[in-house]
Amino acid sequence: MHSGVGISAYQAINKSWALFSRLGVSTAGVVSFDRTWTVGGELNGRNWQRANDRIGLAVGRLHASDDYVRAGRGSGAETNAELYYAWHLNDHLQLAPNLQHINRPAGVSDSQSITVLGLR
Repeated sequence: MHSGVGISAYQAINKSWALFSRLGVSTAGVVSFDRTWTVGGELNGRNWQRANDRIGLAVGRLHASDDYVRAGRGSGAETNAELYYAWHLNDHLQLAPNLQHINRPAGVSDSQSITVLGLR
């Protein structure tokens, strides 16, 4: 069984800008990554007449657990950066295309960085 704790914070700076952060720590179980953090900011669409849309940028890091490193599957941490646009279609549907850059995928120090397009 896996368990852990996490905390998220979201702070509006003004009517358009907000900052956010997330922190997670595994407390039990064998996991590949046992610590993670993310920080970022977003701008809502008020300035371009799309108040419910958001554009944001975030960076984060996943730290490989000791078990993962001992198993020879990784040697450190993975760092991510994400640029996204959340397009509010209606009260029930939102599309969010994103561009992610991942440095040291899976925490493998000699792996090449990758860039991924996504859609949520």
